[in-house]
Amino acid sequence: MRWGYKVFVTLGLALLLGSAALAQDDSCPLIVETALAAADELCALTGRNQVCYGHLALRAEAQPDAADFVLAAEGDITDVVGLKTLQLFPMNEATGEWGVAVMRLQANIPDTLPGQNVTFLLFGDVEITGADAEDTPPGSSPMQAFYLRTGVADSGCDEAPESGLLVQTPEGVGEVAFTVNGVDVQMGSTVLFQGSEDDDLSVSVLEGAALVSAGDGQQLIPAGTWARVPLQRIGARLLARSGPQMPESYEGRQTLLEHLPLRLLQRRIEVKAALTQEQINTLQGRIQAGELPCGEDPLPSCDRVRRFLVNRARVCMALPPRQRPAYCGDLRDFATDIRATQEAREQITLTPPPGGELGVLPRGDVPASCSVNSDTPITILFVNNTRRTVSVYWKDF
Repeated sequence: MRWGYKVFVTLGLALLLGSAALAQDDSCPLIVETALAAADELCALTGRNQVCYGHLALRAEAQPDAADFVLAAEGDITDVVGLKTLQLFPMNEATGEWGVAVMRLQANIPDTLPGQNVTFLLFGDVEITGADAEDTPPGSSPMQAFYLRTGVADSGCDEAPESGLLVQTPEGVGEVAFTVNGVDVQMGSTVLFQGSEDDDLSVSVLEGAALVSAGDGQQLIPAGTWARVPLQRIGARLLARSGPQMPESYEGRQTLLEHLPLRLLQRRIEVKAALTQEQINTLQGRIQAGELPCGEDPLPSCDRVRRFLVNRARVCMALPPRQRPAYCGDLRDFATDIRATQEAREQITLTPPPGGELGVLPRGDVPASCSVNSDTPITILFVNNTRRTVSVYWKDF
């Protein structure tokens, strides 16, 4: 009887422990689903330059001069301009916590598009701090420059994504620009950012493309790839230590991307398939040869890449010379040389009108003293990447 009682007690204890373990295994997916459903409902009315408390737990530190800043409970929505630091907490299965927050930011979107905002979706172990005024370019909108730190490889279960920051540009806006950890980002896409002192800043482009610039270099990162930017700690900040590395396929990071909370983004997307090794070799070969990393699918269009580079060069040249990052010089020279792939490198040949002579437009700008003898306009792409509609030029101009 005593032996039978011991067996009964032992078996009961094993069943109890097994049930507890099973309940714990089930709690992680439930926490994720509960958190995302709550954030989806509570943050639906988040407006431009506002932040929403989507799911516990998070802690917000206000700017010293923020008078009406409140971000203390789920569903609270307040202006980002009053936010100094936002810290989200990782998953705690015992308490059901898994921090989620949503921001809708203007970035560099014009005021004439008030309904268009960049979505910042933060989840898990994430901390974001707005840059100080002296580290922010003049005319920047709230949180257009910030510092980011995230947990790495901290998924609590298969259904839970690793901690990170998802950024998405709105429909109808070609590209936006902002600065994270001293890294200038220009993107027209959906991108996952993760950053830690031990694992650097990773930039995974899920769709579209992103131009990432830091130190003395820049990289165009197409969808289906990711790139790493080495970081270093300077005081309390994680900052870029050097330029970004060449993009790689995120094939080995598929598990990381499978369970991202894409449902909370404003645009529905399909995550681009990881580039194959052959495609990566082509991409990296073009980069190493100094060619534009563009062309046929899966690479972004060359027109889009040119626009990225030219726009970034304009931003560079608008800064006072002493404030320009090291990469600006190379970027300016590169953007100046951008031309359509079908055009000749050194000159543009024009078709003359009937009875006319062959006219050649030398490399450079249009001469002011040219003579025109045609009513049929043509469009020429000049080396400064601007399009002008002109009449046919004669050989003797």
